[in-house]
Amino acid sequence: SNCTNGYYLSSNTCTQCPVYCGTCTSGTTCANCISGYYLSGTNVCTSCPQHCSICNSDTDCLNCTNGFYLSSGVCLNCPNNCSRCNSATARLSCTNGFYLLSTECTACPTICPTCSSDIVCGGCVSGFYLSATNECTLCSSNCSTCVSSSSCTKCINGFYLSSSQCLTCSTNCSLCTSDILCQGCVQG
Repeated sequence: SNCTNGYYLSSNTCTQCPVYCGTCTSGTTCANCISGYYLSGTNVCTSCPQHCSICNSDTDCLNCTNGFYLSSGVCLNCPNNCSRCNSATARLSCTNGFYLLSTECTACPTICPTCSSDIVCGGCVSGFYLSATNECTLCSSNCSTCVSSSSCTKCINGFYLSSSQCLTCSTNCSLCTSDILCQGCVQG
């Protein structure tokens, strides 16, 4: 009878192939290997070179892992800030904090930790909110975090949050949770 892939028939029993074999004919002979390994001259599966995901030998890579590109059977580093590329000059995608502009990975604006262009952000740093047009817009004054120009979620010291607005703490109070509950006084 037949065994499923990864097993071979031995004394009418399906027995697991050696490690890294896709299929095998015995406990010592692989017919093909799983991804990331190649069949050596001794029919043993051997690991592909570092950063190579598919190979024919230790010097003939067919496909590289992200961050590397194939050049004459060898995996080479993509340029700085590039997560995927086809060559040293053909970038396909950039690492977080950068976006693809023509063929270059360009830094996102400082208020925008992730972006797809210089004006389309994927999120904003504290003190800014992501507008409907995916731009980082400054929160209203006295507001340290917000979800819109009129909806604050955290206030700077000296102010407290009330109905999504930042209101001033009472006189001589530097930290408060309401106009009557002071948690820290002004120095002096």
